[in-house]
Amino acid sequence: MPQIADTGFLVAYWSRKDKHHRWARGLAVSAPLRTCEAVLTEAAYLLGTPEPLLQMLVDGDLTVDFDAEAHAAGLLRCVEKFTDLDPGFADACVVKLGELHPRAEILSTDRRDFAVYRTLAGKPLRCVFPP
Repeated sequence: MPQIADTGFLVAYWSRKDKHHRWARGLAVSAPLRTCEAVLTEAAYLLGTPEPLLQMLVDGDLTVDFDAEAHAAGLLRCVEKFTDLDPGFADACVVKLGELHPRAEILSTDRRDFAVYRTLAGKPLRCVFPP
């Protein structure tokens, strides 16, 4: 089954200080994980380095599978639809990735928002959260 990596998952996977590190490392992951540049930017910032993320790209464990320009109108609708949750650009991109790949699981530590987010058609996203 395809999987989509959200920022929180990537940070938890690489940061031993993250409270969800063991969960992220213990997940069965199907490479390559799909993600977007916005998630990579957030994760690199939070990790303090882009190195492990770039290595994942080089190794083929992670792929950037999203064109924000091509989906700008849908991203805007997503941000407007969930304005009460104040979704960031990365969240909107991950929601759109979930919509484009309806069988994919979204790996995320952000249960508060991703349990509420829906596709533009109103369907829930398939998410995997820490216990």
